[in-house]
Amino acid sequence: MTKNKINLDNLKFDAIHLDVLREIGNIGAANSATALSHLVKKRIEMQLPSVKVTDINEAVEEIGGPERVVVQLLLQIKGDIQGSLFFLLSVDDTKTLLGYLLDEPSIEIESLNFLESELMRSTLCEIGNILCGSYLTALADLTNLHIYPSLPAVCVDMLGATMTSGLLEEGYQMESVLIIETMLQEQAHSSVMKGNFLLVPDNDSIQPLFQALGVPLHG
Repeated sequence: MTKNKINLDNLKFDAIHLDVLREIGNIGAANSATALSHLVKKRIEMQLPSVKVTDINEAVEEIGGPERVVVQLLLQIKGDIQGSLFFLLSVDDTKTLLGYLLDEPSIEIESLNFLESELMRSTLCEIGNILCGSYLTALADLTNLHIYPSLPAVCVDMLGATMTSGLLEEGYQMESVLIIETMLQEQAHSSVMKGNFLLVPDNDSIQPLFQALGVPLHG
């Protein structure tokens, strides 16, 4: 498989680029919240606290460190641009979200083997389709590019291991990544779930993506 060297560091980002990415995130969050609300028949609100481009090692540390156990939803981006889109949740937040969707607030996830349940795995895949698909739809609408996702893959592991394996399987060597932090809250509850989207565009897709957004990058 051909190796694609992902390197955002040699491109010049300024405030306008991050503003554009933040707007995509806001639109995607609104779309995701609406879709999830219909699915669980409860009001789900989503907020977008931050968008940043950072070194992969710094990203892992910011999300919780390489040994933090997370649930990972991974989709491949196909079409006019290519890459990967990760959505990462803690095990506890995954349990809360599954409880909403399965209408079982007391649902128990006591070990890392909970994905052996076909119901939980298929439910998480549906969450991945809704959350990640909404962000890609927002990106496609703003760029007029043809973008579509693969079926989501789900796993649970330590963050360092799951990120590395997810990228190596697709042949990526990554130096930097775009982090989109998102907060989800069911209106009737005070608890907040924090998820992180990590967007990893193929190196050949970075310039066309921003040109389509009207803010070309310069190396």
